[in-house]
Amino acid sequence: MEEKSSSSSRSLIFQAPGIFNLYSDGTVDRLLPVPTTPPSHLFVDGVATKDLILDATKGVWVRIFLPQKRREKRLPVVLYAHGGAFCTGDPSWALFHDFCHRMALKSEAIWVSLNYRLAPEHRLPAAYEDGCLAFRWLRSQAEMQANGTGAEPWLDQFGDFSRLFLAGESAGGAVVFNVAMRISEEDREPVNVCGLLLVHPAFHTEAKRESMMDDDGSARTRAFYSFALPVGADLDHPLVNPLVPQAPSLNRLLSYPLVVLAVAEVDFRYDLTMKFFETVRAICENVHLIISRDQVHAFHLLDTDCEEALQLEQDLAAAICRNDIPSRL
Repeated sequence: MEEKSSSSSRSLIFQAPGIFNLYSDGTVDRLLPVPTTPPSHLFVDGVATKDLILDATKGVWVRIFLPQKRREKRLPVVLYAHGGAFCTGDPSWALFHDFCHRMALKSEAIWVSLNYRLAPEHRLPAAYEDGCLAFRWLRSQAEMQANGTGAEPWLDQFGDFSRLFLAGESAGGAVVFNVAMRISEEDREPVNVCGLLLVHPAFHTEAKRESMMDDDGSARTRAFYSFALPVGADLDHPLVNPLVPQAPSLNRLLSYPLVVLAVAEVDFRYDLTMKFFETVRAICENVHLIISRDQVHAFHLLDTDCEEALQLEQDLAAAICRNDIPSRL
């Protein structure tokens, strides 16, 4: 039954309870009462932050995290994309802000957290296009740094663009994966992309997971993705399933020295993600797997002090600091 909104000019056509309402005029009310953190140019617990607009028309912006402790004059740069099923989230959300804050400290790197366009207002591939926009902005910063023509001050003074990483979890993992695939054949100079850090990437398929199936999570995912994907597409669309025949060749990952894939064992995406890992490993030797046993999707954002979350962050930091991860993985 159609439910009227507070405005007489629009009616409610879809409700994701407690998350968002979609109306007949295309507008969206986002309902999640999520704690947010403002940026601070002053160092707070060892990290300073600032927000920069990349494209005001599209609403694309980034939050930069600069660690105070710096053993090197120049630091790796990490382009990070947050999760949220392509429908929710931004870099100010406390759980994403805090993760980047911790990782900036642990990896001694500059983290650049991307605010990309969200569904249902902006269906895929809008988020992937915004990820490419952010990468090309970073490349322009690297060019200005090299030419001495006024790059963003923190990146200009402290950034080492010969050590750039693409990182993201959940939907953000799919964002940076697709960015990497799209830019693989571009001239990326003077930037050197050293690696991809894909944490619980939002890869999906119409086939259900065979074991430990999270039915509630699967149903919720289908609801979100009905608005995130192009109209009429299902979960085997190449925008979210990199293993279907019509998806771009994974040989493009050979362009990158390191691919780190982190999976949570109790995640209905587990089977497809493991198949992705095996497929990539057959193509190149530069892919490494981190399995968090008995953990759910994106657990590290919520249970930040558990042993598995601390280990995951330590491994990601090692990949950035040493361009490698411990051999035990």
